Amino acid sequence: MNIKIFVVFSLAAKIATAQLALPCNNNLYCDPAYLNPIPADVYTKNARSVMMIYTPNGGGQCTATLLRQIVGDDNQQQNIIITARHCIHQGDNGFGPLADINNMEIEFNYSNPDCNVVPNPPYKTGRYKLKGATLIDESLFNDIAILKLNQPIPPHFQPYYSGWTASPLISPSGAYFDIHHAAEDIKKISSTTIPIALNAPIPYRINAIWTNGVTEQGSSGSALFNYNRRVIGAASFGLSNNNNCSNGVYVNFGRFLLFWMGSPATRSVLRPNNNNNPFILGNSGGEIECYKGDLNLNGKYWPAGDYQPNNIITIKCEGNMFLAQPGGSTNNLTVYPGAEFNFEAGGQIIKAQPGFYAMAGSIVSIKPNMACTPMRMMNSIDPSDIDSNSVNYYYDESKGELPKEGMYSAKPVSTLQIFPNPNKGVFKVKSLGYKTEPHTFELIDVNGRIIYSVSSNYFDNGEEESFSFTDLPGGVYMLKIENEVSKNAEYKRVIIQK
Repeated sequence: MNIKIFVVFSLAAKIATAQLALPCNNNLYCDPAYLNPIPADVYTKNARSVMMIYTPNGGGQCTATLLRQIVGDDNQQQNIIITARHCIHQGDNGFGPLADINNMEIEFNYSNPDCNVVPNPPYKTGRYKLKGATLIDESLFNDIAILKLNQPIPPHFQPYYSGWTASPLISPSGAYFDIHHAAEDIKKISSTTIPIALNAPIPYRINAIWTNGVTEQGSSGSALFNYNRRVIGAASFGLSNNNNCSNGVYVNFGRFLLFWMGSPATRSVLRPNNNNNPFILGNSGGEIECYKGDLNLNGKYWPAGDYQPNNIITIKCEGNMFLAQPGGSTNNLTVYPGAEFNFEAGGQIIKAQPGFYAMAGSIVSIKPNMACTPMRMMNSIDPSDIDSNSVNYYYDESKGELPKEGMYSAKPVSTLQIFPNPNKGVFKVKSLGYKTEPHTFELIDVNGRIIYSVSSNYFDNGEEESFSFTDLPGGVYMLKIENEVSKNAEYKRVIIQK
């Protein structure tokens, strides 16, 4: 049998010659097409699973994405990432030996909360950085690599674990998108409504033709997400270059399905309880909303508003929470000016003195005796790659019950429609859900400040709420709608154009 090796044009960027991304790239939080067709959860959730990586000795700068394992508890996540194989090998196209992944640099939250193309604040890299990864499996033909991060991800990094699918189905319609670090730059987003096509000469690849944004060097390894926000591939090569915005609309992705089928090692880590079944497996995304047991925190806590529209971060644990530990500066916890953190624990919250420092200009909320239950993951197979609402706990909140294990098919709090959007400051919010309970509406600016808040007694199915903010400057805002009974919240972006 003759095996042909296809020499590809790598999208990996070399740090020594890196430059800012082409102007035809879209900042993650400044995408004019985010409402239609890209789901809003892409910005509040999936964006937090994307990181910039750099592998010394030949690997170059690339993009990687956290994947969610199907395990009994999200606290058991082992921080598994997907990227391109050529990103972790020496040589221009990744055909050389494995690079020094033990010293790989992994950077989270390198983005801007707005349309500013200059990193804001100027050069804030290093604030959310980890080091080192271990290879689980890789494929030259798919140009896919699965790795495990060597260090735990601190809670204040806000990691989100994106869903994935190994379903053979490819939807003929809907949006596909890619969040990436083009040219070592802040997070960018590309999307398309053109159906994804199988690559005829290379069947273990799929092709995307962007209708919004581009990809270029540094985008390698970034995940291709399907219409319901699940990873179906990793960027391998394309036609972009650093001087021409007319190129880069086409990119080739290694197909995750075929990689999955040929990788028992990957199946064993992503679905350890059913790793022998190579077909029809899928998993929705998730995050650690409540850390199990006691939680020890330290490090430098910067304003989240530097990299995302929402500045407020809440960290919860089931047991006691220890804010810094005595015994040296490496155990300190410092909250910097402009940051806003809520610390909530089911038990007590102990602040080390000295060791815990809330600097002037920061906002810190300490809330002990706030019970929470670690989020459970679904165990059911998802053969058709349709998001499941099944989770492994059940409670009847109307009776004041606390969560207990079992199966519960939960409906969303509501499905919302904002129109018109973009707008000139006047818009309506329509409920397409079923809840008839009080809701709070908050409008949040790019710095995380709540600039408007109102409570509505009921927000029933089909009901509309009108808002007028004609005095606000143009920009991107976040509308938070929170159910005052269940405390579940949804976030919708509002674009005001003046």
